[in-house]
Amino acid sequence: MDFQPVLKLSEIIENKACLTVFEGREILVGVTNKGYFAIENKCSHQGKPLTGGRIRHGHISCPVHGVRFNLETGAAVGKLTNKPIKIYRARANEDCGRSLSLSAEIATPRVAWRPNNGDSLYQPRLFCVRIG
Repeated sequence: MDFQPVLKLSEIIENKACLTVFEGREILVGVTNKGYFAIENKCSHQGKPLTGGRIRHGHISCPVHGVRFNLETGAAVGKLTNKPIKIYRARANEDCGRSLSLSAEIATPRVAWRPNNGDSLYQPRLFCVRIG
């Protein structure tokens, strides 16, 4: 699994998604109180971008029709669709200038990163993040 830096951690604001292009795909990355996330920038309901969607309680809402998706699993919430969105492996890396790195490999849902033993997301350490 090859990770490549995509954003500086200082560019990521909690509960806001940053758009980046990674290997030709638009990916939204960000951080919540549950950890870092990396998701495809495409609602599975009508294929509209999720950019600008509201992030609350571990979910992002599509700005067009309000469909919500779980940031850890990609699962859709509600009645408009049951098709999940893709989630990607992400890693916060101090060694690469405090950057967020992504892997082209799509994450397997079910294993989500959470801070251990009260660790802060902002401590100067290496964090490995498995999303979903």
